[in-house]
Amino acid sequence: ALFEVIYRPVASQRSLANLKVTVVDNQYEDCIVQIIGEGFEDDITLDNIGSVFVPADPEVDFNNMTDDDMPAAQVNVMQFGDCYIKEKRMLNLTMTNHSKSDCIRFKWPNHPELKFSPQVGHLHASCTKDVAITFESSSPQTYVKCPISCHVIKITFDKPIDQVCDWDDKLQVVKWVDVWQTIQNGSSSSLTNAGNAHHPTKKKVIEVETEPPFTEVADSARNLQLLISAISDFAEVSCQVTSINFKDTLMFQTRVYSITLENVGHVALDYNWQVITGGHTAAPTVPPSVTDLSKMDRSESRMATADISYLPFLVEPSDGTILAGKTVNCAVKFAPLDANDYEARLICSIPHLKNSSDCPVISLRGRSLVPYCHFELEDSDYVSSARRNPELRGPGGAPPGSALDPSTRVIEFNVCGVGVKSYKEFGIVNPTNKPYWFQWVCEDEGDTKQLYNFRCVNKDGEIRSGRKFKVGFEFMSRGLDIVESFWRFIIPSESISLPFLLVGNTREPDVCLDRSHVNFKSLLIGHEAMETVYLNNNEDTWFSFSFNESTCHSEGYASHLKVEPISGQVSAKSSVPINLYFSPSSEREVNFNLRCMVQRKAEPLTLNVKAEGYSMNSVLIFEDST
Repeated sequence: ALFEVIYRPVASQRSLANLKVTVVDNQYEDCIVQIIGEGFEDDITLDNIGSVFVPADPEVDFNNMTDDDMPAAQVNVMQFGDCYIKEKRMLNLTMTNHSKSDCIRFKWPNHPELKFSPQVGHLHASCTKDVAITFESSSPQTYVKCPISCHVIKITFDKPIDQVCDWDDKLQVVKWVDVWQTIQNGSSSSLTNAGNAHHPTKKKVIEVETEPPFTEVADSARNLQLLISAISDFAEVSCQVTSINFKDTLMFQTRVYSITLENVGHVALDYNWQVITGGHTAAPTVPPSVTDLSKMDRSESRMATADISYLPFLVEPSDGTILAGKTVNCAVKFAPLDANDYEARLICSIPHLKNSSDCPVISLRGRSLVPYCHFELEDSDYVSSARRNPELRGPGGAPPGSALDPSTRVIEFNVCGVGVKSYKEFGIVNPTNKPYWFQWVCEDEGDTKQLYNFRCVNKDGEIRSGRKFKVGFEFMSRGLDIVESFWRFIIPSESISLPFLLVGNTREPDVCLDRSHVNFKSLLIGHEAMETVYLNNNEDTWFSFSFNESTCHSEGYASHLKVEPISGQVSAKSSVPINLYFSPSSEREVNFNLRCMVQRKAEPLTLNVKAEGYSMNSVLIFEDST
C-alpha cells in the first residue's frame, strides 16, 4: 500500500509527529513512523527543484542521530545523480517572488561545470521564473550538497512597474547590420582602400536584449543557496571470464554458464550483450524448430524448415543497468537446434568507458550432437532443488531414500482442489534418419491407488524420421498429498530406456471465511439480530458452496440459526456476504457450529456462532395502606 503524507506548516517552526500503523488482530506487527517537518517563509524561494532519484540509506544517514536531532529533509537540494564525463544533464527549478510590491534582480554565478539559463534576470512581484541548470564535467568530480549561491537584490525603476517589461539574458533581439565590401578584380574582399567601389551587404546579428535601467535598493542584497549533488566519472567494469567452452550438448537441450559483471566505478553503467558469429563447421542441415504440419489436430507432425541465420548462443539478461559497486549475474546459454561445431564472440557494449577496449569480450565454443529422441518438456527442479521428500519410495517399490537415476525427467501436475482432472500433452521428436517404435512402461509397485491417479493416453506408437509424435498423461487428484508415479520410455530397436517421474501436487483452494467465530452476545427474547461474515475466494476461478442445514440447529433442535444465502457461488477474486439471523426463544446460551461445504475442498469450513437470550421481567406489588 502507498500512503501520502502532506505537511502544511502555518508558522516558521519545527514540527514532530508519530504515525502509528496498527495491524488488526496482530499487536506484534504494530509500528511507529516518525514524521519531521520544518516550516519557513521567505520573499524569494526556489521551488519545483528537479532531481534524479537516488535511494537513501537511513542506517547510514541517521543511525547515530537521536529522534530530536534528526533533521527535516532539505528542500533546496538538486540531485544530478550519476553523470558521465562530457555528457550534459539538465534539470529545472522555479524561482518565486512572494513579495506583493518588490522587484528582484537575480544573478547566478559562473561555474566550470554548471550553466544557468537564464543566468541574470528580473523577477517582478508575485511572479515566477523557470531556470534550467545544466551539469557537464570534463574530468571526474564528486559534489555532495555543494552550495551554489544566487545573488538577489531588490531594485526599482524610473517609471511605473506596469510599464517595465520582464527581462532576463535569454531574451534576444535580431539585428541586420551593414557590412562593407570592395570589389577588386572580380573578387570580393574586405575594405582596404577607400578609393575602391563600396557595396554594403546585410549580416544577421543576434544580441541579448538590453537590460532595463534600474536602481539597487540599499541593504537588500543577499544570497539564495542551492545545494548541488552530482558524481561525474567514467564507467568501469570488471569481468573475470574470457572464454567459455561448453561440453558436448544434445540437440534441443540447453547448457548454462553463469558470468558476473561487476561495476567497480563510481557511477552506474549500462550494458548490452551481443553475440557475434565466429563461424561454424557447416550450414544447418536439421531444422531448428518443430511446428505442426497442418491446422488439424494430429498425434504426429512434421518439423519445419531451418533458418540458417540462427545462433545457439544467447544471454539472459541481454541488457540492463548496474549501480555503482553492484554486480549482476548473466546466464550464457548454449541451446543447439542442429548438429554442428559452433564458435562465436560474446561482446558486452558499455558506453562511457575510459577506454573502449575495456569492454568484456568472451569467446564461446560448443558442439552439438544428434539425440535419438527429444521431449518437448519444460525442465523441472523437483529433484535437483531437493523439493522431493526423501521418505518417498523409488521406482519398483525401492525403499525410501533410494537415489533416483540422474537422467530422470520430471513431469509435474499442479492442481487446485480434490477431484480435479489435469492433462498434460507433449511431443516426442525423432531427429534421426530412420523410424522407430516406442512404448511407455509403468514401474510403480502393485498399488492400485497410484495407477488410478495417473494414466498414459498413448502408451506406444511409431515415430517416423523427422516427425513429432504427441503423447499425454492424465492425473486425477484424490487428496492433498503429493503423489508420485514412475514410468519408463523405451525404444526397443535402439535399446534406449529413459526414466520418467510423474508428480501430482494438489493444494487446497484458497477459499475461506473472513473469521472463525461470531458472538451475538446478549439478545432480548423475540427480537432478531443479524451478523454478516464474508466468504472470500482468492483463486482465479469460481467455486460453489453450501451450508449444512443440520448444523444450523442447536443441540436438541431447541434454537435455529437462519443463513442467507445457504448455498451459491463465489466468483474468482471476490467475496460473498453471508447474513446470519438469530432470534432467541429462551433464556439460555446457545452454540452453533456451522459447516460450509466448498467445491473441491477436502474439508468443510467451520464457523462457531454463540448467542445468549434474556428477558425483561416486571413485578407489580400492591401494598394495603390501611
